[in-house]
Amino acid sequence: MELSSFLCIFLAVYRVSAETGLGDEFQPSVKASCVGGTMTIRVDTALPFDGVVHGPNRTEPGCSVTGKGGLKTYLKIDLGVPAGLPGSCGVKYNPDTEERRVAIGVRAHNTIELLEDRLYVVTCGKAGFQNSRNEVSVVQLKVTDGFSKKNTVLEGSAYTLRAEVLNHDPNYGIL
Repeated sequence: MELSSFLCIFLAVYRVSAETGLGDEFQPSVKASCVGGTMTIRVDTALPFDGVVHGPNRTEPGCSVTGKGGLKTYLKIDLGVPAGLPGSCGVKYNPDTEERRVAIGVRAHNTIELLEDRLYVVTCGKAGFQNSRNEVSVVQLKVTDGFSKKNTVLEGSAYTLRAEVLNHDPNYGIL
């Protein structure tokens, strides 16, 4: 009798532990962009996401977002908030490289920490390349319809893509 009770308890515990996680089903993809004074972090999931995306302190105002059952979830961080103040979201700035980085947690469940949760360090750097004058030259792309700059385009329409190098390097003849 004792062995059968132990076996039933063991199988019940094994079954519970084997079915509690999302395992391979939770494989989020994280992308970031820094435009103006905002870092936008996009989390893509294969299944509807009801978890949470957050910075180092998930209770800090403006530093977390709860999924609403969609496949894309966005966290926007204001880069204008000085480090150490509420709303800075733990963003670190490196003045030598002009990069900003932040640790991001992507949690499958919005209140329970699971083994499947993922942690990322997201970095936004200064776009461009170093020229022969030891300065940074930036390539700027513009889309026009022949007359004016366009912020959005329509598939199937004709546009011109113009690349311009700001702070160009005359030693290489790139304009």
